[in-house]
Amino acid sequence: MSGGITGLSVRRPIGVGVLAAAICVLGWIAVMRLPIDLLPEVDFPRISIVTNYEGVGPEEIENLLTRPIEQAVSTIDGVTRLNAESAEGLSRVELQFDWGIDLDAAVNDVRSALDRLRARLPEDAEQPTVLKFDISATPIATLGLSGGGDPRRLRYLADALLTRRLERIVAGTLTTIAVFAPVVFLAGFAGVFFAEMAMVVVFSLLCSLVVAITLVPTLAARLLGHRRVPVSRLQRVSDVLERAFKALEQGYGRLLQVTLRNRWLAVAASAVLLLATYRLVSLVQVELMPQTDEGVVDLDFELPVGTPVERTREVVFEMERRIRAVVKPEEIDNVVSSAGPDNPYRPGGGHEGEVEVTLVPVSQRERGSAVIVEAMLQAVRGIPDVKPRIRQRTTNPLQRFMRGSQGERLVVEVRGHELPEAAALGRRIEGIMKDIPGITDVRIGREEGLEERTIDVDTMRAADVGLERAEIARTLETYVLGKVATRLREAGDEYAIRVMLREQDRAETAQLAALPLLTPRGVVPLSAVATIGVRRGPGSIEREGQERVLSIVGGLGDRPLGAVVADLEAALADVERPPGFSIAIAGEAREQASTFAGLQIGIVLAILLVFAVMAVQFESIRHPLIVMSAVPFGFVGVVLALLVTSTTFSLNAFLGSIVLVGIAVNNAIVLIDAANQLRREQGLDAVAAIVEAGRRRLRPILMTTMTTVLAMLPIAFALAEGAEIQAPLARVIVGGLLVSTVVTLVLLPVLYVLTAGRRFHSST
Repeated sequence: MSGGITGLSVRRPIGVGVLAAAICVLGWIAVMRLPIDLLPEVDFPRISIVTNYEGVGPEEIENLLTRPIEQAVSTIDGVTRLNAESAEGLSRVELQFDWGIDLDAAVNDVRSALDRLRARLPEDAEQPTVLKFDISATPIATLGLSGGGDPRRLRYLADALLTRRLERIVAGTLTTIAVFAPVVFLAGFAGVFFAEMAMVVVFSLLCSLVVAITLVPTLAARLLGHRRVPVSRLQRVSDVLERAFKALEQGYGRLLQVTLRNRWLAVAASAVLLLATYRLVSLVQVELMPQTDEGVVDLDFELPVGTPVERTREVVFEMERRIRAVVKPEEIDNVVSSAGPDNPYRPGGGHEGEVEVTLVPVSQRERGSAVIVEAMLQAVRGIPDVKPRIRQRTTNPLQRFMRGSQGERLVVEVRGHELPEAAALGRRIEGIMKDIPGITDVRIGREEGLEERTIDVDTMRAADVGLERAEIARTLETYVLGKVATRLREAGDEYAIRVMLREQDRAETAQLAALPLLTPRGVVPLSAVATIGVRRGPGSIEREGQERVLSIVGGLGDRPLGAVVADLEAALADVERPPGFSIAIAGEAREQASTFAGLQIGIVLAILLVFAVMAVQFESIRHPLIVMSAVPFGFVGVVLALLVTSTTFSLNAFLGSIVLVGIAVNNAIVLIDAANQLRREQGLDAVAAIVEAGRRRLRPILMTTMTTVLAMLPIAFALAEGAEIQAPLARVIVGGLLVSTVVTLVLLPVLYVLTAGRRFHSST
């Protein structure tokens, strides 16, 4: 009987059994207490700074708030990207950091920088608000309250009556619901998200190793003795399978002998297979994350800037009517609509609206979301003055994080300072994108702004009457925006009493010109010291890296992101850039390029580490090289699996390829090690040793392969909602493992014989 821990385990079966049972009980308790989530919970390295300055136009916001804030925070350690947006009354600066950074420390650094800057910002601008990208703050359920009458009455009922009572009741339920939403947060984010998976796999393998050398020998010694077992129907079936397996082993032995006699033909056929697969690689489509049919469709729209919210509400109702006309009632779970901006930290106006349609689960409807989306889009396009955009909402936070500020997967950025030139270049790119198959709902992100009245103060004339520019500005602010004179408290609520001119007294340019200004010399009209003009500026100004950016965005139809980006890059290469302007593809495509570059390094390192482990095990360079020949043929299986199942090569497929490097060589190690042992112990030549090793190890090799494949099949078939995310990983492993196993059983013996020396050397 062998010594060591295995021998001790066999000699003390009761102790090993009790210890194993105790570990199982503790493990079950730990599993029951584990929080459940689809993917790891991590901090997104993104911080937003939002500053409100009521009544100020986008260009003034850019100069007074956005640019100073950018300069103040640009030197903070770890900042990798700096985006900004300036809209009427609102500045939003967004900082992106390296993955894995201490986000709380970064928030403190940002707040310290803003504290130092505060004295340079306008006094009447609000204090900048610092916000972390927190997916837990995103609503996971929407409770709608409907009824006739004044919408403000409904808001009161929702806030005063329902919200407070439901908070305690719903909190526990919603936390459980939330864990079933596809929550994907991913050198770059790939390492952050794969860390937990790697930890689970490593500890699982370590535990299985301990079980293999302790509990399994104990059970084998007790249960696989020489006792007679009564013959049963199950035993008869087992005997039939045993005879079939014996025949398979004999057949494999004969196949192996034929292959070894025609070894160079086998090598040539394998080389042809590799070359043919290389030609097929171009047919595999690439995208960062596979798309899922989650059944939530967002239909956003814009009316002309300045449209009152009452008109927007009418359009919302018309859209709901048209949508219900093309979507079957049994396909709809619920519809939630809104008119006006719904996010206080992003620019928007009463001319914007949204209709959110939640469909029933895909298993309960005949049509997929993509078909329904196209029908909805066709239905709403005929509404006058409406610019609709429609997309399938993803609850995948990773995809939402990677998309641009417009919420689309495809973003082209035009960088340059001059707004007219940027607009002209943006319109040209918009036309190019509309002609590329697979791009839908193309639009320019920067919308036309409201009509603005500019007041140019003549400092000389103002000085003649004893006024300064700041005094004139404060007076106009009181007239147009008002000043809080006092506050009224009633029933626990506080209301600001604001004094300002009536809308009808300040709506026209002539009325502004006649506004009175109090001076040391009496009252003079505004026109006496200033010139009033009218212009239409941009609705918002985006910035990245402290320079202006114009985004042209689009959705994706039925083509993968990689194919669309390739066509778009080719088309943009011929676009002439004005001096000082550049064009770049951003959004998910940019994240895909950087992430895949990091994973390519990861797969190379995986191959090197596996080779190093085998070199130590075999004390040889030749044998690990033979074993590693299974890896490229594993990738042959990857390509074939992706093409057969019409699966894109995504982030999880890349992870599956890295895992495959470790799995594919296991069977080869078993075969080569058995052959080496036969040569060492029985003095067989290479051919006889590898043939005998093949017959002896065929069963464990096939059993290992089939158990792994069968375990992966439920994931590969993507039977559950949201399973499309993990399915590529399983399909890659299944395809690669099947092909690499065949290669291990047929080609590796040939390579072993071709590289075998006259004498067998081993270290003892």
